[in-house]
Amino acid sequence: MTTRFPVPRRSLPLVLTTMVAVAACGSPPRPAAGTPAGIPVAVTLIRADVVDIPAIFDAGGTVRATFVAAISSRVLAPVTTVRVRPGDRVRRGQVLVELDGRELAANQARAAAASTASENSVRAAEADVLAAEADLAHARAIRDRIVTLFEQRSATAQERDDAAAAFSSAEAHLAGARARVAETNAVFDAARAAADASTIAASYASITAPFDGVVSARHIDPGVIAMPGSPLLTVEDASALQLDVRVDEARVPAIALRQRMRVRLDDSSGAAAIAGMVTEVARVDPESHSFDVKIDLAPDARLRPGLYGRAEFEGPPRQAIVVPATAVLRRGQLAFVFTVSADGTARMRPVSLGQTTGTGIEIAAGLSAGESLIAAPPETLTDGARVRVEGRR
Repeated sequence: MTTRFPVPRRSLPLVLTTMVAVAACGSPPRPAAGTPAGIPVAVTLIRADVVDIPAIFDAGGTVRATFVAAISSRVLAPVTTVRVRPGDRVRRGQVLVELDGRELAANQARAAAASTASENSVRAAEADVLAAEADLAHARAIRDRIVTLFEQRSATAQERDDAAAAFSSAEAHLAGARARVAETNAVFDAARAAADASTIAASYASITAPFDGVVSARHIDPGVIAMPGSPLLTVEDASALQLDVRVDEARVPAIALRQRMRVRLDDSSGAAAIAGMVTEVARVDPESHSFDVKIDLAPDARLRPGLYGRAEFEGPPRQAIVVPATAVLRRGQLAFVFTVSADGTARMRPVSLGQTTGTGIEIAAGLSAGESLIAAPPETLTDGARVRVEGRR
């Protein structure tokens, strides 16, 4: 006996829709390519071989300018103008800071006046020498004439002695004049050197950029007294950058001067690495046994002072399983390879990846040496799908 339940007329469309859905769920799916019940997928197998690869280790550090200048004053003077701010690009010789140079200018004028006075003294002394030489020539002529007259008994001994004394006095006067010329020349040289020094000191009122670069810090404002040696600005040469990293003592033997490596920036998002070359290896901390390694970086638009980067160094070679990059499928943060079982089906196997080499990707775990795997599995290949091996390599 069958029990019937009355169904309201307005509910009939809903019931029919539900029955159709149930029937559809109960029907067997149509076989698709790549599934156990579908057409076998043609694949090529490769062998997971062990090869020698360089041991790669990396070290992190900060990108810095190779040339950094702390701009300071050489004289004690108030700051009148600061023409730049952090981030400004400057050219070599550009005026960055101006000091109150009135006292320096006054010293320069005083030294110039002293130099001019010394030059005039030299000219006066040289004129005295000319006068002394003329007096000496006149005294010599008189002496010679008196001596001749004395020999002719036309002059007395007194007149001869007076002429000789006058000649000696003229000689002494000439010697003194020449000594005064030497003295005034020495004074003039000192005054001229003082004038040059005052001119150089006056130039210290304008502080200029030592090279093309970028102002990275400003430590002073107008009205403050600039102290000799105290930094006013910091200028960095942004065209020449280097990466400063610290390396453990155990790994330093693998690093050599002028060694080339790759540098990756944290914000490069997988972009191509930047070329670098080791220019200095210096001991910095005897307690931690670490070394400071400086790496010159090739020019690159992504580089900025202050960025964090990692340098990849090559150590001694080691053995590892390396497969072509086409053999590895990535699913988010996971990586897989496909092997083929004895029944001719594909088996997805999770693997752990190591470093990337010029020939492929290292398989750190999940695959044994000598195993066969699919060389280039299609994205649609699923675990358990039937495959047909068309070749091996």
